[in-house]
Amino acid sequence: NVSESIFPLPYIAGPSADTSPPLLKYLWNTGCLTDDGEAKLLLAETIAMQESIRLRSPYRTPTAENPVITFLGTGAAMPGKYRNVSSTLVDFGDSAYLLDCGEATYGQLMRRFAPEELASIMKRLNAVLISHLHADHQLGLPAFLQTQGGKRLVIIAPKRYQLFLEELQECVQLEGTFDLYDSETMEADQGYSHTVASAIGMERVSVIPAIHCPHSYGFVLTHPAGIKISFSGDTRPCPALAEAGRESDILIHEASFCDALQAEAIEKRHSTLSEAIGIGKSMGAHFTLLNHISQRYAKT
Repeated sequence: NVSESIFPLPYIAGPSADTSPPLLKYLWNTGCLTDDGEAKLLLAETIAMQESIRLRSPYRTPTAENPVITFLGTGAAMPGKYRNVSSTLVDFGDSAYLLDCGEATYGQLMRRFAPEELASIMKRLNAVLISHLHADHQLGLPAFLQTQGGKRLVIIAPKRYQLFLEELQECVQLEGTFDLYDSETMEADQGYSHTVASAIGMERVSVIPAIHCPHSYGFVLTHPAGIKISFSGDTRPCPALAEAGRESDILIHEASFCDALQAEAIEKRHSTLSEAIGIGKSMGAHFTLLNHISQRYAKT
């Protein structure tokens, strides 16, 4: 039995006939059609059963001392049938942040939250942090920006992402929807990094070069209330991240491969399960949450 306070069922919108959980299988009993009375009774029972699961998942009230973390996708490289690609919502109640924004991130938000909850989250969403420019970490952002309704959203991303968004504006309307602060300058210039942290309501934002593709970064966020959250992005085990995030309350770390595939993890510059846990231990993190898990482990 899994606690719904930890793993809540997703919010499902739409008419009562469209409220079944994903991947639910039905066995159609044609025998019920032989008698109109039986068919009506069976239909009534089915509707009653569907209404019983038409309950919106409770969302625990986030606070600065007890933020709520919602995984919108834990898969690696490509969307899957059971787990979407990378994006994590960190909600402090007075402010919220997205760590990466892979394809269909906004769709995942719509699926998880009732409309009024989602509207509230969007109002307090202060920034989206993009760890690197692989599609499964950033391709959901353009569609996301189109939902801002006149609000300018802060994006922290590698410098080249500005060029991508400017080119994209020739095809879709993104002008005036974002302000981009580049990770490279934040890494090199502490004054600039402090300015960005203040702009998004953080006491400090540390940008850590990751061991992955060029211009890959991890982040350490320190909230004014004292909560410290580290996010690895995609990386091999990174001593610099462990040092910068020492005594983090929460480490969110990729764990793309099982331990048996360490050679492939090294080749592709990812981490194994044990390596990710090892970084959490060396960091002294209070909790380690694993994500970016290969879709070869679809149901794990």
